[in-house]
Amino acid sequence: VENRVCELKSLYESIKNADIIYDKFYDFAIVSKFDKIIPAVNQINFWDKNNVEIKLVESGHFPYYNYRHWNDILCL
Repeated sequence: VENRVCELKSLYESIKNADIIYDKFYDFAIVSKFDKIIPAVNQINFWDKNNVEIKLVESGHFPYYNYRHWNDILCL
C-alpha cells in the first residue's frame, strides 16, 4: 500500500506541474460508471471542464479486462 501511495503522490505532482492542454492531448476519456476508487461524477466533471469527450462504460475501476484488443477500446 505504501508504494501505491508514493506512486499516486508522484503522479499527482507530475500532472499538477505539467502544462497539458487536455483536449489536445486526449482523443477521449473512458469513465467507468461503477468506479469505487474515483467516482464517475468526479471524472466526468474533470473531463467536461477540460473539453474532452467522455466514453461512459458499464464497469468498475479497471474496465480493460472487458476488452480483448486495443482496437475494441479505440472504437468505443
